[in-house]
Amino acid sequence: METTVNTLLYLGIYSFFGWVCETIFCSIGQGKCINRGFLIGPFCPIYGFGALAILYTLGYVPPSIVGIFLGGMVITSTLEYITGWAMEKIFNQKWWDYSHKRFHIHGRVCLKNSTLFGLMSLVLFFDLHPKVSTFITSLSFDLKLGFLIALVLYVSVDFGITLFNILGIKKKLAAVGESAAKLQDKLQEKYNILTENLSLEEITKKAKELGIISNDKEKANKVSINLLERRIFKAFPNMMSKRYKRALQDMKDQIESTKKRNKE
Repeated sequence: METTVNTLLYLGIYSFFGWVCETIFCSIGQGKCINRGFLIGPFCPIYGFGALAILYTLGYVPPSIVGIFLGGMVITSTLEYITGWAMEKIFNQKWWDYSHKRFHIHGRVCLKNSTLFGLMSLVLFFDLHPKVSTFITSLSFDLKLGFLIALVLYVSVDFGITLFNILGIKKKLAAVGESAAKLQDKLQEKYNILTENLSLEEITKKAKELGIISNDKEKANKVSINLLERRIFKAFPNMMSKRYKRALQDMKDQIESTKKRNKE
């Protein structure tokens, strides 16, 4: 029982450390503070699971710097690839895209990030985990169990709220995407105008020039974005799908417009 509790606490701790690293790295890269991660709170579960996979897989082989580095690269990159693929299938969204980086695989993993994960694996295996393990084992079982219960309750609520907002984003993207599709169909059917490479804004402009009256664009303009949905867009600026790519850009423009109005 205590082993299970300790393992789950490791999961939470390394999820937090992963969030810290991810947030710092992305904030520096974008020049502004970014609350990175799928969840609202300071946890990136993929880092927690990655840390456990490294510790419980590579812990059974003779430790070496080269072995841990390469093993960490393979394990974390595999986990990131599978997670990216699964999230794309579940939410019909591409949450991150490394296609612009060299040596990537389907845009889900890239050599640069894998190398960084390999270096982080060395820190985890040889420095961080021995200290964390010593600290956790020094605590009483009742204290650890109480903290774990509170952590599970918190993450469960956080996950529920986040999932609700993700599904809300999906519906809004669908609404805007359908608006663009309807305008495209009208333009192609009545005026034989190809709109495949046009943005939603350009399509709408062309429709107005030709006198096509549509309430679809008005519906799209009324799409509102709440604070939590805005955080998700900031955390995953590359989030897109083939169907909603133009719609997503339109919503991002709305976010920036809302930010400017709030500042004014």
